[in-house]
Amino acid sequence: MRRYFFHVYDHKTILDDVGSELPNIEAVRLEAIRASAEILRDLDGQNLWQGHEWRMVVVDDGGAEVLTLRFQASIPAAV
Repeated sequence: MRRYFFHVYDHKTILDDVGSELPNIEAVRLEAIRASAEILRDLDGQNLWQGHEWRMVVVDDGGAEVLTLRFQASIPAAV
C-alpha cells in the first residue's frame, strides 16, 4: 500500500507529516472527503464564511499531487 499525505491550507498551513496507508485511489478519495468533513465541522468557520478558500491537497509518498478539495463560502452583504 502507498502512503498519502493530507495537507490543509487555510489561514494557516497544516502539513500532514504522518500520512495514511491506503490501498487505492478510491480509498484516498473517501478518506479526503471524511477528513475534510471532520475538519470543516470543527472549524469556527470565520475565515471560510468571509470568502477565504479552505483547501486539502493530497500527495503520495513520492510528493505527487493526487487530488485537491476546495471549499469557499460567502454570505451576501445584504443578509
